[in-house]
Amino acid sequence: DKLRLHMLRHSDRKDFLCSTCGKQFKRKDKLREHMQRMHNPEREAKKADRISRSKAFKPRIASTDYESFMFKCRLCMMGFRRRGMLVNHLSKRHPDMKIEEVPELTLPIIKPNRDYFCQYCDKVYKSASKRKAHILKNHPGAELPPSIRKLRPAGPGEPDPMLSTHTQLTGTIATPPVCCPHCSKQYSSKTKMVQHIRKKHPEYPQIPANTIHVPLTTAVISATPA
Repeated sequence: DKLRLHMLRHSDRKDFLCSTCGKQFKRKDKLREHMQRMHNPEREAKKADRISRSKAFKPRIASTDYESFMFKCRLCMMGFRRRGMLVNHLSKRHPDMKIEEVPELTLPIIKPNRDYFCQYCDKVYKSASKRKAHILKNHPGAELPPSIRKLRPAGPGEPDPMLSTHTQLTGTIATPPVCCPHCSKQYSSKTKMVQHIRKKHPEYPQIPANTIHVPLTTAVISATPA
């Protein structure tokens, strides 16, 4: 049985058809998972309830507050601080809206460009993962710097928590958004988008990252002189 399941990976045959949406699968268990995840009665009921609530939605944000946000939904007159919050809002309340119809989501994604210093020697790296690998290999048993994502804001009189990360902001980089072909999610790299498809859309054929082509418009917006 294991050999037969393995050989299915090398075959283009898809003998199991979803009678609801028409998708085809190589294995029966994948069809069963698809039916439970996409076509179960609870999910359909929640979707219908969400649609009914979205029709009755009334914005409660003043126009002055709305204009102060960079990312805005013009249908609901709502503003968002982050790009991902607007994407999530559109996918839930306006699933039929195309990304091209939202000017803010066609703008490049701004990413910070940092140098990561090893606090035990003079090595400098461009990513936290490479610095971590260096410390584990060359300084075994040494304490690792805290993750930037897990830092909490400094309280009154407390030192800046960024000092403990041993990093330095050297500028910002603008990269074109990489859009998921199956939903409205956007990512700053092809690798993250492929990881998203593998996790959230396993029923679709997997796309290797090296086959995805995006416009080469990456540019350094600002840089700190050395």
